Amino acid sequence: MRQPGWEGRLTEAFNAAENLPFFWSKNDCVTFSASVVKAMTGVDLYESWYEYRNEEEALAIIGDLKTYPDNYFARVPPSFAQRGDLVWFPDNTNAFGGSLGAVAPGGARAASPGCDRLAYVPVLSCEHAWRVE
Repeated sequence: MRQPGWEGRLTEAFNAAENLPFFWSKNDCVTFSASVVKAMTGVDLYESWYEYRNEEEALAIIGDLKTYPDNYFARVPPSFAQRGDLVWFPDNTNAFGGSLGAVAPGGARAASPGCDRLAYVPVLSCEHAWRVE
């Protein structure tokens, strides 16, 4: 459940990650998404995952990123995604076939760590979304 004051903590989570470079197990799509969930709800989803050092290890440990959030959250159509909800968008530059991210405080874009900073996409370009409540 989103805790009182979640809006400010959501903004803080995005601000903290805005200019961080991508780094496996420290600032990647999984850790960023988990940090957004923790900021809003206090629940640490990442604590159940192990450290991984590269894409191959991440794939072996996490598995299918496109369905992993189903273990925690209800799916909603991307057009219904709200600030802080998790999303999945296609990205053919990785073995997962896409990236997890979160809807930004403004609500129209979603973000996930890119090479040097957060990378933003329109929410409506996302294939899946999950309501973080």
